[in-house]
Amino acid sequence: MGAAKGVVAGVVLGVVGFILFLSFLPGSVQILHSTGVLKSNIDVFWDSACTNKTVEINWGALEPGEETSVVLYLVNNKDSYATMMLDTENWNPMDAVYYMTLLWNCSYPLPPDTVVPVKLTLRVDNYVKGITTFGFDIVMHATWT
Repeated sequence: MGAAKGVVAGVVLGVVGFILFLSFLPGSVQILHSTGVLKSNIDVFWDSACTNKTVEINWGALEPGEETSVVLYLVNNKDSYATMMLDTENWNPMDAVYYMTLLWNCSYPLPPDTVVPVKLTLRVDNYVKGITTFGFDIVMHATWT
């Protein structure tokens, strides 16, 4: 009976050790969920026909080391070029800012009276720990020249 208890205890410790080992591997076990609220002084839409306004982005479920992208349509309905700026704020939890990167491909001024597709990509660091859900505000700011 004592040997059987020792075998069971060894198996339990082995399983626990394996789970702990997996938790330190990048891209395993942990899945993160997020939604980003969009704040902008320029019109942003989900579609090129500009019928479905964007107010938030649900990034879905991401694992460490993954990235996901969305395409949005920016509308410059002014008579001058718009220089765009992208920023983030109000991270929840606050530590999430150290493990996430938001990028976009809008590196040029938007021509007047145009609809321009822009790709936003959210990347999650390989070594994110302790975060299962997060949120943040996405700030798009236009300056007209």
